Amino acid sequence: MKKKFLILPVAVMWGCTDYAGQWEDSYGVAFAQGSSTPALICVEGTTTALSDDQGNCTTDFICANNAWIPQNTVCKGSQQQRICDEGIGTSVVNGSCITNFLCINNAWVVYGDPICTPTPVSSSSITIPKSSSSVKRSSSSVVRSSSSKARSSSSSVKTSTAFPTWYGGDGFEQVDTRLDDGSETSGYWFVYGDAEDGGASKISWPVPLGNEYSPDAKEPVLLHCGGLCGTAVLDKGTLTYNPFVGVGFNVAGSDGHYGVAADASAWGGLCITYRSAVAPALELGLDDATERSIGYANPAASLPKSTAGTMKNLAWTDFKQPSWYRGDTKIGGEAAAKQLVSVKFKIQASTGKYDFNICAIGPYNGGCPSTCF
Repeated sequence: MKKKFLILPVAVMWGCTDYAGQWEDSYGVAFAQGSSTPALICVEGTTTALSDDQGNCTTDFICANNAWIPQNTVCKGSQQQRICDEGIGTSVVNGSCITNFLCINNAWVVYGDPICTPTPVSSSSITIPKSSSSVKRSSSSVVRSSSSKARSSSSSVKTSTAFPTWYGGDGFEQVDTRLDDGSETSGYWFVYGDAEDGGASKISWPVPLGNEYSPDAKEPVLLHCGGLCGTAVLDKGTLTYNPFVGVGFNVAGSDGHYGVAADASAWGGLCITYRSAVAPALELGLDDATERSIGYANPAASLPKSTAGTMKNLAWTDFKQPSWYRGDTKIGGEAAAKQLVSVKFKIQASTGKYDFNICAIGPYNGGCPSTCF
């Protein structure tokens, strides 16, 4: 790497310098004028990458102690092998245990403790590329788990057939469900509510939405909160029941109007890490005809209120139709998983404002962190 830099023209060297300065100029927030308390520069443990103006070099950054810390620089013509993209996570299995890895300094690093089950986890034979050496984290880099260790350069692992756990702090809006129908529309977070029945509920976001690709992109929110956060503003309007609003993602994608069903039973269920000022629910979305046949009494799992942050691991059998449902057509969580259209985080309560943050979501025993960071 050093040799390559020495032979580059001086103009290119200038183009590869001061990434941290460029980042602070574009996105940093200075100390509040007249105040000794620094404003939030970035969310601890989140990552990003920045290229120079000529596109010759790319540097990875991680947020530590409210500052962007450069981690790894790769330039065109460099002989350094790209092992993984900074901040990307994956889940791997070894027999009956699942271990999560996070890409730090171009190496796969263990994230959190292994999650083990009584029976072996279904897996497919996909080997993660081997790193050339064991990489230790710098003392200023803070990731989700203080017990993270570098992966051995000679080990190989298999990834689970279930989808990789989504971490909001990574800044990627799309949940990789591994069940996309080819439309490449699965996994993107959407908002839904009670407007069709006469309600006026909405979500108030802490920062404006949008990026260069879409005015509705939620990437700014993810980077701001380390998760999908907002305030559920519940307004009953003309409803005869409690108002609701929520967010969700399609499992297989959308045909432009409706979500497409897929068999997600192999996930085993869902894990979720979240904060919420009121008790929410995790609901399984089905196709329109099925939902009409059950009077929109979709299988759901009730979640407790938690302002500090918590994690819940839910098997498909934990998802049940609401107690008020008296119809003849019954459907449980296991049956719903075989024809799953969407996963929805729903907040329904009396009129008011309720803060929430979805920090991680994954398959059953997917290693969701114990709390939001």
